[in-house]
Amino acid sequence: MPHPRQETPYQALRAIGRAVRFARLDAGLTQKQLSEEVGVSRGTIANIERGSQNTTLGLIWAICMTCEVTIDDLMAAAVRAWK
Repeated sequence: MPHPRQETPYQALRAIGRAVRFARLDAGLTQKQLSEEVGVSRGTIANIERGSQNTTLGLIWAICMTCEVTIDDLMAAAVRAWK
């Protein structure tokens, strides 16, 4: 089991991934559609949503713009998903 301090970043990635998934679904997009819009592979979107891949702020920005949510709203959803 990882040290508790090491677990926190992974929890954050999972929470952000859940928020991305909900934003994508609310926008009525498939992983493939979102990936094409933001210029990454469908696997990258799947990995982000699963919390198994870290991402850049630029990609989060593109995802937010495509899903028509603000970064503030996405991060607030991630905080709710964390709890």
